[in-house]
Amino acid sequence: MLTVLALRYEAMYAVSTLGWVVAGAARPELAVALVVDARIGAVEDTAGRRVARLSFGTPPLIPDASSIGRVDRKARRRVFTMVTSDSDEVDHDTRSREIAIVQYPDCQLAAVYGLTDVFRIATEQLALAGRSNEHIRVSHWVWSEEAVTCSYDSHPGTPHKPSHVLFPPSLIPPERMSTVRALRDWALEQRHNGATLCALCAGVFVLAETGVLERRHATTHWAFVDEFKKRFPGVLLDAEQMVIDEGDVVTAAGIMAWLDLGLSIVESMLGPSIMLRTAKFMIADAPRSQQLPYIELLPSTEHHDEVVRLAQQTLDLELASAPSLAHLANVTATHPRTLQRRFLQATGLSITQYAQRLRIERATYALATTQDSFEKIAHSVGYDDPTTLRRLIRRETGLSPAEHRRKFSTASATAQ
Repeated sequence: MLTVLALRYEAMYAVSTLGWVVAGAARPELAVALVVDARIGAVEDTAGRRVARLSFGTPPLIPDASSIGRVDRKARRRVFTMVTSDSDEVDHDTRSREIAIVQYPDCQLAAVYGLTDVFRIATEQLALAGRSNEHIRVSHWVWSEEAVTCSYDSHPGTPHKPSHVLFPPSLIPPERMSTVRALRDWALEQRHNGATLCALCAGVFVLAETGVLERRHATTHWAFVDEFKKRFPGVLLDAEQMVIDEGDVVTAAGIMAWLDLGLSIVESMLGPSIMLRTAKFMIADAPRSQQLPYIELLPSTEHHDEVVRLAQQTLDLELASAPSLAHLANVTATHPRTLQRRFLQATGLSITQYAQRLRIERATYALATTQDSFEKIAHSVGYDDPTTLRRLIRRETGLSPAEHRRKFSTASATAQ
């Protein structure tokens, strides 16, 4: 039997995005839903229980409605409200809710235990929400010379069938990480059995070794982008994103993104209400969408071109006076065109791009560590018009100057 669900526009979009949903509440796997926009989402009732899977398309006729629930359009974080008459007819199958966390050589144990706590707290929140018959099983798996074996199980007694296999960050840089064939083969076996493969930070390199990221979108730590692109050119890397969910493959960004990944998994398994309850109990924000505000804009100075290094030092010391190319060429005793060529070769940026990023770095540091006005900060880094700097900061970090100050302001700055 199909239950008719109605959507009421609530959040960010124009009236033209209104849609109507038709879904099978009692049989989620048979549900069909129609909403403007071809995406995949999930229907939940007011307790956060998964009522139906749904896909989006063209809105049909306006249906009747009776009780309030939620539709989480997870791929774009768009939230609507809905109505359903059969919200309690849900099959709570918890047998496949097992997170297998892999302890590969030199992985970050803080992430292993932190993620374990996230899923434990989510299970506790289920009980507080009246869903005590549900839980998330967490298991730890360690690599040996010839096998991957379970070393911890939160709910022992039944055979393992992980719904998610998770590779945490590494404590060593990717170029020093070794390839573990047994681990790769085990991960592919779990994927064949229906598991979603997840990884974050340098753990994405371990996942990429399986080949499952080929021609797929993925993210990793911003500092590892060049190495990742060199080793896995077929992966569609987008390091601006914090978490990228491709359905059967999920990747996350930097070292502390394990919390964002863990909460995202809780949301996909148990719904946004339980995820939010878990985040609030942990005094944490909901999963962040972008890594962009954390990316260091300036390239490394570890190159061996002393002429370029002198030019960089001159830019750093004389930034407020906006040194010209001619001045830099004079300081380095180099022809301007030669300096431009060598600078690009050593840093990957033109002199203009480098100076612009240096100004943004200097300005955002001042926003975080002082209470100086934005106009004063702009002038100190060589901009007479603060509007230009404001636009550049927004473009490069995804945040306005005011947002950047609120997010990164230090204790010493707020005490001024």
